[in-house]
Amino acid sequence: MSKLRVAVAVMGACLLAIPRLAAAQEPAGHILWLFGQVERVGADGAAQPLAKGDPVFEGDLIRSAVGSHAQLVMSDEALVAVRAESSVKLTKYSYQGREDGTERAIIELLKGGMRSVTGAIGRTNKENYQLKNDMHVIGIRGTDHETFATEAGTFSRVTMGGTYIQAPAGRVEVAPGQIAFASRHTDLAPMRLERTPDFMQVAALNRGNTGPTLRGPNTSDERRLEKSTEWAPAGVSATAVAPVLPLQLVGDTKLEKRVVKSPDPSKLPRLGPPIKVK
Repeated sequence: MSKLRVAVAVMGACLLAIPRLAAAQEPAGHILWLFGQVERVGADGAAQPLAKGDPVFEGDLIRSAVGSHAQLVMSDEALVAVRAESSVKLTKYSYQGREDGTERAIIELLKGGMRSVTGAIGRTNKENYQLKNDMHVIGIRGTDHETFATEAGTFSRVTMGGTYIQAPAGRVEVAPGQIAFASRHTDLAPMRLERTPDFMQVAALNRGNTGPTLRGPNTSDERRLEKSTEWAPAGVSATAVAPVLPLQLVGDTKLEKRVVKSPDPSKLPRLGPPIKVK
């Protein structure tokens, strides 16, 4: 056989192997619970409806319709609740069962809201977990937090642990029981708010469905959810720190009265309904 034929044969074998390699990609997580219409858009651009137990992969875009919600349990035992009318992209999600610096999670909240109880990624190497959108970055210190991306900006609320919001004009730290806001106006620094915005109260969603029980399909999920109530910070209501699944009440928190005064709150954009910051 000539060298040319050998080269062609090798190249053909490699091309045939590519689909098998793609098919063998390890899932980044699985659907733990789902209500309504939720779909994944893969790297090929094709949208596929999701159901309980379905895998999701690194690079997938998860989209939920009106009144639809999903919970994901990730490969590192993190839990992610995707709210209604939201788009969440698993830009990078790699965990090989060890915390040696190779683990990495980059999640893009393109629209709507999500709540995350972080797992092994970010536990040792905090900088390896990042939630972001086109303007803001949210970093964590091992946490249970909820984030919404709106036309006005980004809201981040912490139940346990801590986050920060990094914006072009500055950064603000967010502790348990606090809610912070970063405007889409690049000249305004992020600031902490006195109260959780009304639109973030999940009870306002489809009241006809109460979602699943607080226990996941295995003991590790259950333990991770229960930790939120076992380590409730002082001054935070029980409903606020309860493991919140997609249609349970988040409740308001007794937030600290100290608010970062820079920038002047009067300069914040008019949010308008349904985004009402009291």
